[in-house]
Amino acid sequence: VRQFRWQRLMISLPLLFLLGSVVYRKRQHILRRTWLHGTRFDLSGWAWSYAWQHFWSAFLVPLTLGWAAPWRASKLSGRKISEMHYGGKHFVARGHLKPLYSSFAVLWFGGGLIYVGTLVVLSQFIGPEIVAAVQGLTIKPLANAAVLKQAAYVLGGGLLPLSVLMLLYRKAWIEHFVASISFGGAQLQLKLPRAQFLWICVSNILMTIFSLGALSAVAEARLVR
Repeated sequence: VRQFRWQRLMISLPLLFLLGSVVYRKRQHILRRTWLHGTRFDLSGWAWSYAWQHFWSAFLVPLTLGWAAPWRASKLSGRKISEMHYGGKHFVARGHLKPLYSSFAVLWFGGGLIYVGTLVVLSQFIGPEIVAAVQGLTIKPLANAAVLKQAAYVLGGGLLPLSVLMLLYRKAWIEHFVASISFGGAQLQLKLPRAQFLWICVSNILMTIFSLGALSAVAEARLVR
């Protein structure tokens, strides 16, 4: 088991580093193929330098119980913005973390309450079956149609409000990302209608699932538009 864990670590750490390079090169690839009035966009930075920042900052997320995630995402996004240029003009990243962290706090504390509440309700319905499965190291007590049905209702009831909180945080992140872009002395602003944004996200998820991924590009285009 120790050998397996060591081998998994030796594989996952280089992949985490390379993932940062992939993210940067993907943005660079898109920008270099985006033209406006005969002039193309580009990234002037170094992919491996971005990959290193992407690598070491990832370890701060579990160490801070997730609280470093908005800061990390904003820093990485801001770096790509500040290294983006159009002709001889460079973009500037001027993001404010306070609105983003306000939404993250709602997600963090609300998600924790939903998690604990789901466990409490689940124990009320199928508590004896869970105890029997743990003590006997077998899933037979849970492999029952009635038990599975109750568990599905409880987990679904907890997943629904959690999904709403996650989508609201994503809304805050998109607004933060756009508002952090400054160019030529002007700063972009974005305010997404909450109900319309939730409807587009939910319908996109259903569209992607029921089309087995075939309409994922259409769903992404709807969100961007």
